[in-house]
Amino acid sequence: MNRTIRSLGGFFLIGSHAATAYAQTTAPVPTSANSATSTATPASANGASATPPSAPKAPNEPRLNLETAVPMNGNLSAKTVFERAAASSFSARAQEAALIAAAARVDAAWVNFLPRLSGNASYRRLSSFTPPNAFGSGGALVGTTSPAGTLNPTPTFALEGTKFPLVLDNYALQASIAIPLSDYFLRINKNYSAATNQQEAIRYDVAAARAKSGSEGELAYYSWVRAQRALVVAKLALEDQQTHLKDAKNLFGVGNASKADVLRAETNVASAELALERTKNLVELTEKQVRIAIHARPEELFAPFETATESPPPFATESPP
Repeated sequence: MNRTIRSLGGFFLIGSHAATAYAQTTAPVPTSANSATSTATPASANGASATPPSAPKAPNEPRLNLETAVPMNGNLSAKTVFERAAASSFSARAQEAALIAAAARVDAAWVNFLPRLSGNASYRRLSSFTPPNAFGSGGALVGTTSPAGTLNPTPTFALEGTKFPLVLDNYALQASIAIPLSDYFLRINKNYSAATNQQEAIRYDVAAARAKSGSEGELAYYSWVRAQRALVVAKLALEDQQTHLKDAKNLFGVGNASKADVLRAETNVASAELALERTKNLVELTEKQVRIAIHARPEELFAPFETATESPPPFATESPP
């Protein structure tokens, strides 16, 4: 008997709750500001006055589309970014200068195979003066026509003094040739091989620098495209949170939600707005990175050309120049 009474009491209690919930869900919601102010709304659990429900979003209002919100018919593609970044890379230009220096070292090493021919020419001008007599100015040599060995020969006569000629202009010409036979096998050939191998290595360094700059430009480009798509997602998320806030206010107005639910929805809207601003800053940052990678002019305007859903082109290896 007690169990029957308890079951009947629980049945009537459930029925009363269901009737109350049905009455709340079928209650008319005010559609205008005048009816909202004239109709009394229930108070919340904490005793605060309920706010009037806001107008719902029009059903025919257009919504952002992820595929059409970001135009992909611009003048800048990943291939264009790769080519411009590789062509304007400062590191590649530095390697090209090093390649020119390596080619000069190869030429210098090849010149060592040639015989060394050297020449020297000189000219010297002496001061003009009268040379002195070989026997001095106090006497002269005496000669005779008598046979040799004659004592006190007669006649005798004085001979002219002996003088050395004076050469005022001196010229010197000298030429020499050297052939380093031992260096051909011990030093010159090895130096030439080392120079040619270094030149070939720098050729690959040039190609690697261009490929690295082009790849970094492509990464910056795709980061820029991704940031633009993330901006559309952030805008859609903000719209969703604003819609949730309106729903929370409407539910709070009819007594089906608490003030905490409204505050939570407002917090989500603020977080979505913050995420939107951060995404805008990311779009600006990635665009600057693309400009730096391709060394674009400040007045140059460009937009992405390819969509984010397309597959990237296959990687092609290029031989060094």
